[in-house]
Amino acid sequence: MIKGDFIMTKLDIAATLNTLFFELFKVDKTKLISSYWDEDLMGERVGLAPRDLLYLFTEIEREFNILIPEEDVVQGHFRSLKGIEGVITKQVNLLCQ
Repeated sequence: MIKGDFIMTKLDIAATLNTLFFELFKVDKTKLISSYWDEDLMGERVGLAPRDLLYLFTEIEREFNILIPEEDVVQGHFRSLKGIEGVITKQVNLLCQ
């Protein structure tokens, strides 16, 4: 997976997404358990509003230089960081083909 002249691994994608998430929402990392990656982003533990997901969506498209298909959102792949990581990985792989 390539971002500019940099080849991105799945770990790079996860690290970039994690950093982006914490920078955008100033989430207190101490309030999240280690499995927050699987948490519903609009659930009680994380507590994002739908507008926050839209903001995250646009920032991910900008940061990774990808377009996220509507079907991935409709199918619920945009409800957790783990799901979003999968969407990003799929789109970045398509760019590299």
